[in-house]
Amino acid sequence: MKWYEVGLRACEAGDYQEAVRAFREAVGLKPDFSANAWERLGYASHKLGQIDNAVMAYREAIRLKPDFRTAWYNLGVAYTRQGNHPKMMEAYEKLKVLDNEVADEFLRECVLPRQKLL
Repeated sequence: MKWYEVGLRACEAGDYQEAVRAFREAVGLKPDFSANAWERLGYASHKLGQIDNAVMAYREAIRLKPDFRTAWYNLGVAYTRQGNHPKMMEAYEKLKVLDNEVADEFLRECVLPRQKLL
């Protein structure tokens, strides 16, 4: 789909504002278009600091593709940024079921650093 490709190019260029616009067009044309488009919309929103929008987009990606590891990982990161420890741990537990290596990375990057702050 054209808008999805525009969004990918914008992300690669670091133009997250344009990426958000393009991915919104992509999912607006066909909301069930692709879990990937929703996940990338979440990623670009996250990069812009729009964490609530990112969470919504990641959750939609997961609704469309429940075993989408990247969406679960990024959702957990977004919850970390929100300070939502229970939801962050929920994402971690799901990642453990989907892919232990990815879960271990999430543990090192998100869970353990947060626990050091407590």
